[in-house]
Amino acid sequence: MGAPGRFERWGRNTGQSVKGGAGIEGRAVATRVAVTIAFANGLWFIWSNRFLPLSDYPDWIYQGLLFSKLLAGRLPHLYALKRYPVPNAAIVTAALGLLNLLMSPEAAGKVVLTGAIGTFLFGSVYLLESLPRASGNPFVLVPALLMFNTHFFGGELSFLAGLSLFFIYSGILIRRLDAYDSLSPRFFLGWSLLFFFTHFETYIFAVLITAILSFQRCDKRRARALIIAFLPTACLSVWYVAARLVTHDLGSGSFWVPWTLHLVAGRYLGAFFLFPEFLPWLSIQHPVMRLAAILDLAAAAFIGMMWAFCAAAWVRGRRENASVLAAAAVFAVGFPVAGFELAGTYDPGGRFLYPAAWLAMCWLGAGARVRESKLLARSATVGLVGLLAAQCAFLDVYAAGVSYHLAGVYRQLRDAPTRAEFCEIYDSYRKDEEPKPHRTGLDRFLTNHSTVVRLPYYLYAERGETAPIFQTGIFSYNGPGNNEDLCL
Repeated sequence: MGAPGRFERWGRNTGQSVKGGAGIEGRAVATRVAVTIAFANGLWFIWSNRFLPLSDYPDWIYQGLLFSKLLAGRLPHLYALKRYPVPNAAIVTAALGLLNLLMSPEAAGKVVLTGAIGTFLFGSVYLLESLPRASGNPFVLVPALLMFNTHFFGGELSFLAGLSLFFIYSGILIRRLDAYDSLSPRFFLGWSLLFFFTHFETYIFAVLITAILSFQRCDKRRARALIIAFLPTACLSVWYVAARLVTHDLGSGSFWVPWTLHLVAGRYLGAFFLFPEFLPWLSIQHPVMRLAAILDLAAAAFIGMMWAFCAAAWVRGRRENASVLAAAAVFAVGFPVAGFELAGTYDPGGRFLYPAAWLAMCWLGAGARVRESKLLARSATVGLVGLLAAQCAFLDVYAAGVSYHLAGVYRQLRDAPTRAEFCEIYDSYRKDEEPKPHRTGLDRFLTNHSTVVRLPYYLYAERGETAPIFQTGIFSYNGPGNNEDLCL
């Protein structure tokens, strides 16, 4: 009689597990449908608006045009390819340039943007479901909400691409935590080169995640193999830093600028906003943006609560996959340590927030309590899907409205009969784009995305004119002016 009793208990538990598994799989299918719809809407937003309100994006598509001219042997004399390896834009600029051989610079830019958001979503889902029993992770919808993040609207194409690749790379490592020997040194060498030539900070991320996840699983022989695999990119990094020192290309500011409380609040809120603010056409004073600001604050608080849940789960004794949580903690510490400015690089610390959040969601979402709690899962799914629908509407109505205004400014610049009138129109809008002084309340902390400063690049690309460019790219510029004010 004892054996059947044990068998019956095992059978009931198995049945509950199967039922729970079916519920989890059902939620997984539902979230994938929601993610797919969000991606489709993102494609509509990118391809249906000519002048997307992305701050640095026009400069990068212009540099892609320069790369295509380099390939054709027609690079203007004011530009020169740098004589040292440049990690921050090489792959994205080359991709834009190669596409320019087949299509216009604007179309090439939209293809790269499409690839960036698609890789971001795929890499995010791949990472969040990389731990055992992580199917149905309720946090999978979060990347869809943050697909159009501050890096996207900032036009940081290289970092966005590198971040997406980092998610995929981290997912591969986590899935092989117990089988590291199956990953050859060539695997790490290939990925390290890809990261280095995409964005330098995501290369640092790759080094960190590799070291942390390998710490307890590598013997001396394996550790030597990893060091050798990363040695070529380490040498390239030394060459890159030394060349920038020699050419005085590290910027004129302080070497390291720490965060202030105000900067921390602003950067944290800016990292996890759902509804960006565009001055002057869509500021916090707009009635819809006041509600959006509250939702932005709620999203930032949600991410903060997630880290608190991770800490609470650890205190309660959850110890499985500890290296993943350790990696999340290290990246979280990287936020204050890297600071507000480092070696002439703006906001290096803020870029640590996404890896820290994604690794924390990966670890927390694989826990049984989170996955199998019907109330938590359903509440999270309903809330996130509702926010996703609101964000889709925001993009299609308000962000697209900003694009419409930009088209009007572009027409004015294009039709200006003289350079003086061109600069008068440009300066009036550029000054209006600057954040207003004496801002109060939540408005002080929100990230405002300037949309006009680099708009003339579309016109320069169309007319084949030369213009100042970012000096952090693969080209150096030896002409007058700078890309912060294209009429200087």
